[in-house]
Amino acid sequence: MFSAWAPTSFRGRMALLFGFLSLLVGLPTYLYGSAVHREQLLHDRHAALNAQASSAATVIAENMIERRREIELLAQTPLYRHAPLDSPEFQASLERLQRSYPYYSWIGIAAPDGQVLAATSGHLVGQSAAQRPWFKHGQQGVYVGDVHEAVLLAKLLPSQDAQTLRFIDFAAPVLDKEGRVRAVLASHAHWRWAGDT
Repeated sequence: MFSAWAPTSFRGRMALLFGFLSLLVGLPTYLYGSAVHREQLLHDRHAALNAQASSAATVIAENMIERRREIELLAQTPLYRHAPLDSPEFQASLERLQRSYPYYSWIGIAAPDGQVLAATSGHLVGQSAAQRPWFKHGQQGVYVGDVHEAVLLAKLLPSQDAQTLRFIDFAAPVLDKEGRVRAVLASHAHWRWAGDT
């Protein structure tokens, strides 16, 4: 059967032999080269994705540090340290801060008993925040919370999509001249800023 399609001339046999040897050497070389190339592509993509994730993490961390520092510094201003807690100036100050950063969903100031005295858009004013983690931790020092669902604000704030509202809290104590806590300043930043970043 082999002899039926095998070339009869020496030149034909040599061409067939070299073709077969080329296939025998070339195919494994091609497959090896293809595997090496595929591994290199995967390695390059992994490195690019790792660099992108690292950059995103750095930007998010820097943004969180900025928000934390912003609340901490605001709590140390003369208005917050010395003005009467029922002063209407607090409301204007909170509204200005919210306009300065579009991801602030809520900013408020609560008295030592937890009652919210002033807040952006008037949300939660007069209600107690005494059981909220930002208030409890904010009395002790500067606080950055974990991402969480909106508890008190879910019904008050508009949602751009059907997803659950998620926030990260920033809080700081407002101290009087003697170093006692006179209020807690807090903000809820909408977690979508991480995705936008």
